[in-house]
Amino acid sequence: MSWGPSWFYYRCPDCGKKFRSETGLMAELGEKFDRCPACGARGEYETDGPIRPGAEEYEETEP
Repeated sequence: MSWGPSWFYYRCPDCGKKFRSETGLMAELGEKFDRCPACGARGEYETDGPIRPGAEEYEETEP
């Protein structure tokens, strides 16, 4: 049984954007994994785990 993907949730310290990255994309995204999709700054880790209430506030990063 699958519980779905697991996510890392971040907030950008430079522009304030909230974003999330699926753990399964870690290898594909490489160094861009924890980077803000808007400005490229390293995101500040907030939490990780499955999709959660409020997840729609976080932009999903893509390869």
